Amino acid sequence: MKKFGVLTTNRAINYGAVLQCFALSKKIDGFDNVECEVIDYAPPKKTYGRTISYKFKSIKDIAYSTILFLNKKYRSGHAKKIEGFDDFIENTLNQSKKTYVKIGDFGDDVNQYDALVCGSDQIWNLNIIDDPVFFLEFDKITPKTKKVAYAPSITEAMNAEQVEKIKTRTQGFSALSMRERESAETYTKLIGKEVKNVLDPVFLLNEEEWMQIEEKPKNIEKPFILSYGLVSDPLFKDCVASLKEKYKGTKHVDLQVRPFNKYNADICTNEFSPANFVWLFRNAEYTCTSSFHGTCFSLIFNKKFMSVPARDRSLRIENILEIAGIKNRHITTVEGIKTAIETNPDFEKSNNLLAISKKDSLDYLKNALNIEV
Repeated sequence: MKKFGVLTTNRAINYGAVLQCFALSKKIDGFDNVECEVIDYAPPKKTYGRTISYKFKSIKDIAYSTILFLNKKYRSGHAKKIEGFDDFIENTLNQSKKTYVKIGDFGDDVNQYDALVCGSDQIWNLNIIDDPVFFLEFDKITPKTKKVAYAPSITEAMNAEQVEKIKTRTQGFSALSMRERESAETYTKLIGKEVKNVLDPVFLLNEEEWMQIEEKPKNIEKPFILSYGLVSDPLFKDCVASLKEKYKGTKHVDLQVRPFNKYNADICTNEFSPANFVWLFRNAEYTCTSSFHGTCFSLIFNKKFMSVPARDRSLRIENILEIAGIKNRHITTVEGIKTAIETNPDFEKSNNLLAISKKDSLDYLKNALNIEV
């Protein structure tokens, strides 16, 4: 029986971060004669969305922070959301018994695993997270076990110092991969070692496996259209408006990320748990999102959808839609909205293409971990 440990942002209040962690660890654990657990890394100073931040650098920041402070319902909803995440993390993720809060806590514990796998999401984007633990580097300990990277994401341009840091930190890996094709190609050249392009872990599970952990939110009934807009292009508002016109009479549910109802949704709340998130994307009539993982789950569940660029970080969405062969669902013009609403995605094509990429991704993972096929 081989034992593997997955290290990623397992305690982030972020749907994609927690769900990709679940998917990767569950997939590895499902291999024959294998045990896999998520190494519970919870640094207290790196809250990853657990606290509400107030900013006062500009008039716009002050206005936003004032609305945020005065909106008791939004702040209460955020607290309930954290409860939902913690419940999912504690009861759905197979985590290590020990929780590690700093790099010096790991010690020789890391050598109990046959391989360490640093998981997906933006753990290697040094503009967001700069933590050697996510490169499987531990204070005064050089793991004797294999170091494997499965689909970490960078998505942004790194400066020369950051690139050098990434090159140094990846030297001890026996297998390297990244989630975005462009990043994989770029770092293959920069590191001088092959970096495989693989799918985000959420694609490693099928619809039936996701249904096993979904949970219907209270007070949400079908049919409904779903919006989930992060730091979006202004086109997002036009997409939502066009959808509401097309689906007149159908309720609009918005996964709220701001302390106000920006898109005049019938239901606008920030209380949803990861299990609620999966249910919402599987049961929506139509989805509109600027989230990478919102786009992924729209593809997994074959939902009619529009994906709008997320400001400064649209590469990952472009990449997955290119792999799936339906780039026209990435909305960059007003004309693109009309085309998307009047046509259905070619899911037969996208499912076939994603199946090929899934096989390649699983082959990489099995080879990296020396799992017999």
